[in-house]
Amino acid sequence: MRLPLAASILPLALVWQLTHTAGIAESIVASMTKEQAVQASNDYWMSQGNEPGP
Repeated sequence: MRLPLAASILPLALVWQLTHTAGIAESIVASMTKEQAVQASNDYWMSQGNEPGP
């Protein structure tokens, strides 16, 4: 089953976040589904701030 084009387009802000903030290559982001991109974003942010406290 093929999704309609609008359902497969990633929001520009998400693309920017993944390429500039998370450092994922544009070619990899371009091949992601929306669900994969959101998961990659969540994974990135969940990995931040995991330093042990005092």
